[in-house]
Amino acid sequence: MRQSKELGWYTLGHIPQLVGLDGVFSAGMNELSHVEELIIFELLGIDWSKVTDNESFENQLLDAFYRETKPFINASAEKIRAA
Repeated sequence: MRQSKELGWYTLGHIPQLVGLDGVFSAGMNELSHVEELIIFELLGIDWSKVTDNESFENQLLDAFYRETKPFINASAEKIRAA
């Protein structure tokens, strides 16, 4: 980011897990890729302060997936529609 800014380049990219959204904003990135992931992660309650590597992120993502889908496992179509 530093070198891109020094060269006056427009920056576009993902949010590195270890940098986080605040880090990306403070570095001055112009545009975020896959901003929908922010919404998904917010809805799933991913705690970025506990993300230290890919494994810790994947564990949180799996925990959130199981938590959110558990009510629908073996549920009838009617129960799923009513949710």
